[in-house]
Amino acid sequence: MKVLISLVEVVEGTKIVREDGTANINGNTCHKILATIDEIPGASSHLSYLRLAADGIYSCQSTDPKAPESLELPQPLRSAGNGHSCRAP
Repeated sequence: MKVLISLVEVVEGTKIVREDGTANINGNTCHKILATIDEIPGASSHLSYLRLAADGIYSCQSTDPKAPESLELPQPLRSAGNGHSCRAP
């Protein structure tokens, strides 16, 4: 991973994303996803939670039952073809 820190300097670092166990949030089993970035000034670790549902993969940033979650990847995926089409704006 390369990040432009200023117009003069490019700093290289490493980003590692891994599953770090599970958590129960609102009765749902969620996978803890930990992202760490090394050797980039100001970068910090990030923890999020993903859960699989019938209509897709949801993400949230907290174990708080009132925390909002968002649909990251709807299922089933549709692609152009097979009777489906897509149009760029």
